[in-house]
Amino acid sequence: MISFGLFSASFKCLVSISTIIENISCKEFVTVRWGGEEFVLYMPQTDEQKAFEFLESLTKKKLRALSLNLRIRRSVLRLRSECAPAQALLNMSL
Repeated sequence: MISFGLFSASFKCLVSISTIIENISCKEFVTVRWGGEEFVLYMPQTDEQKAFEFLESLTKKKLRALSLNLRIRRSVLRLRSECAPAQALLNMSL
């Protein structure tokens, strides 16, 4: 049985998180929802250190402000220059 109250709360949480990510991201960043409650950020021209700093700022300063009991895991993957461009990667994920 589906609880529409729970669905509504989950949806509002996802909207809040995606809005925060959108508001603090550079215009070159691409954010997609991956799976149920996961997000992937493609940050072109961003080195690993800057990516970690961005994610640290996002989780500590912004998402914690939502006062929700969130389990947040962060990781950074560096693509080699010979990898497919962003649009190709996004198309493969659909």
